[in-house]
Amino acid sequence: FQERRKFLARTSNAAWLAKFVGLGRAGAGALHRGKALHAIGITPQIAGLCHGFLIERWHDDAVPLDLRLYDRERLIDHVGGYLGARARHLPAEHRGASLADLLEMARHNTRLALGSPSSALLDRFTKRLPHLERSVEPIQIDGRMHSWEWLVRRDGSLLKTDALDHHISHDLVGCQDVTWDLAGAATELEMAPGEVRRLGGITHLHSGRQHDPELLQLMQPCYLAFQLGRHSLAINSADRGEAHRLRAIVDRYAGRLAAILAS
Repeated sequence: FQERRKFLARTSNAAWLAKFVGLGRAGAGALHRGKALHAIGITPQIAGLCHGFLIERWHDDAVPLDLRLYDRERLIDHVGGYLGARARHLPAEHRGASLADLLEMARHNTRLALGSPSSALLDRFTKRLPHLERSVEPIQIDGRMHSWEWLVRRDGSLLKTDALDHHISHDLVGCQDVTWDLAGAATELEMAPGEVRRLGGITHLHSGRQHDPELLQLMQPCYLAFQLGRHSLAINSADRGEAHRLRAIVDRYAGRLAAILAS
């Protein structure tokens, strides 16, 4: 849901994806980010911008990431390198939601999905918010760390797709600390606690920034609560088949959120 218009174009020797990213500053910003991320070997080649459509290379040899088959160490190395490079090269111009706003969103969504007792478990973060705010270094987050946003090429290398504009979506989150994307990766790529710690270390190595582990502890339930609410709202406008798929996703987020709050 909420997909922008796209076209696939083929020339005599290549295929290109034309995706609408916006006119004016919006399009120019997406073009800049696309070229910056491609220059460090993370996203597809960008050919240019035309009438608000970003033209990027389409890789016929690439297949969606299968978490059951792809080597875990290689995955964590690549994702950590990507998030570190993003933190280094794409600082935020403007801050998104405050930690207090994210926590209030998490309380509200958790209360609706899991009940007031579960929502109250988030209160343990309240007194620490002033301290945690001082460790926030906002960046232009990816915001879509889901497994289907990663492609595997024939040589085993990974490409990140849909990586350019979710920090300026019309939602609450906006530009956040890299720990938002660390929480997203931990959830969407089904990482164990040891893998999350390793991911954070690799991200630090590539970004030069040491993230606050306590900030990540806050971001994880906030991320889960946001995705839970986002997918719950989408059910209201979905057909029967899509609604069934979305309910399964909502149940997965709710289960993961309940487990984290209970830990």
